[in-house]
Amino acid sequence: MEFLLTMESMLNSLYVQEVVAKLCGSFKVVHLVYLLFYLFYIIYCTDISIGLTEALVVGCSSSKGSCKIVGTYVKSHLCWSINTGKQSSYHTEEDLDGSVVGISNIGSGSHIMSYIFAKQETSKIVKPFVFKVLNTFQKLIEAANSDEIAAFIWEHFSCKKYYNSGEIRKIGELSTHWPSYMIAANAHIFEKPVLVDFLNAINDGIAYFYQNNDKAIKYIVKNFHYLKEDVVEWLKTVEFSQNVHDVPLDVIYQVAFVLQKADLISFNITDVSSI
Repeated sequence: MEFLLTMESMLNSLYVQEVVAKLCGSFKVVHLVYLLFYLFYIIYCTDISIGLTEALVVGCSSSKGSCKIVGTYVKSHLCWSINTGKQSSYHTEEDLDGSVVGISNIGSGSHIMSYIFAKQETSKIVKPFVFKVLNTFQKLIEAANSDEIAAFIWEHFSCKKYYNSGEIRKIGELSTHWPSYMIAANAHIFEKPVLVDFLNAINDGIAYFYQNNDKAIKYIVKNFHYLKEDVVEWLKTVEFSQNVHDVPLDVIYQVAFVLQKADLISFNITDVSSI
């Protein structure tokens, strides 16, 4: 049995890798360094995927029933920062109109959130972005500082220490208004006990996390080289689901509606129960 372990944030690498994987000894962990190199990877190549809600909704909505969202992992939303190089000539969100925007990969959070940013009602972006795939966070920083790209969008707290060091500048932000991480499963295990066992293990891991908050802070500071005060502030924004089995269809509909407006879902969403 294997599941997809995303590593795009401190949240997943700390919590799933170090806690849940130990509880699920019968599961094989598949490392994917940046979220969803290809959305179809979650449809055909893994049994269980933990990823950004918006990416999973795009993938599952186009899967024709091959995979489905089966649980909620993190209830709190994510704050995404719009970043430029330290000496960039781009100073406002409006300056980015028609510019080259860096992304880690097609279908990644940086890619999807760039679409959502451009299509939101308050956006002053008229001309479409030109996307440049750069694979890693470090390459995005380098490209922003060499003017290879105008900007890139990334989760705020992952960028915080780079603001502190002056390596990049934040010129704007946007937040999602839905649970940030959900869980999807391949159709062939929908009715199998192993899926329930896995979700129960996630619930147990969440309880462990809340009971060992100091340990989590020390782990992140040591392994991800963040300042303790930044980690403490970040954890204040994180709320894990108290019951990961919960799949709120109204939330799925909200996400699908926003993704449709951003042209990331090409068909009308009327029934989200199959996503």
